[in-house]
Amino acid sequence: MFSEIYASSARNFASLHMFPVFETVHYIMTAISIREDKGSIAFAKKHPLASAVAFALCCCGGSLAVNALLGLPLATPFLKGKCLPLITVVWYLVFHSPGDACYKLIQWQPVYVILTVLKELRRAHNVRLGMKIAQEMYEDRWIVHIVAGMLKASGAKWAKTIERLIRGSPTAREHELIKPSSVFKASLLVSIIYTMREQQVIIVAQDHLMLAAGMFFVLLRISIVVFHMPDPFTYVERPVKRVLFGRSTGHHEEGQKEELDEHLTGDEDDDDDGSEDESTKKTR
Repeated sequence: MFSEIYASSARNFASLHMFPVFETVHYIMTAISIREDKGSIAFAKKHPLASAVAFALCCCGGSLAVNALLGLPLATPFLKGKCLPLITVVWYLVFHSPGDACYKLIQWQPVYVILTVLKELRRAHNVRLGMKIAQEMYEDRWIVHIVAGMLKASGAKWAKTIERLIRGSPTAREHELIKPSSVFKASLLVSIIYTMREQQVIIVAQDHLMLAAGMFFVLLRISIVVFHMPDPFTYVERPVKRVLFGRSTGHHEEGQKEELDEHLTGDEDDDDDGSEDESTKKTR
């Protein structure tokens, strides 16, 4: 009975269309992530055009990153007729709605959790979509497939560095290569598992794997965003890092303090939750 229900759910999930519902949710959560960066609201009011352009880059970050990797036209994501008007409307409502009504509604925890779930389900689709595009151009280059899947699913995080550079934010140096987020790590892991299936290392139906990936993304983000749990990947990273690279000879105590801080704060400021202020937390 359970296997039949799961198989049916997997087929329905794999056949879902991302536009307009899931794409709109992605735009909303991207706007929330940008808005919760320090100085973003003042910048949006003082430089609305620059703010809107930076937001559009983040919304299309996954497609831009994959196109750049594969040598495809970068303008393609912006040529979809309904995307740019929808991006503009979402940007205006999140940053400039009267009385901040839209922002407050989104930050209400039940709404925020629902939006987070929908966004993470979209991420599972994006991993597969990025890999599919790469496979059409580089059929046997599985490393390219993995990178494309990871970039498509976590592209907004990479594009956020450009958005911060446009704003002149000092946090622009905290990009994914220096401070990888849980979203980046999870997207990379799922891309590897998808590739293992393509290489027949593991035997599982594609629809079943996509649904399992969606559930994994949802549980990971809910545990971090709602329950403020630390990034679970750090429990593997730290011992592996010590074995492969050892401890730094200098600043030993400082390194221990940083590790303790990372353990306590986890990955709460990664991806779609930004760095929250006290008023935001109270709203939720």
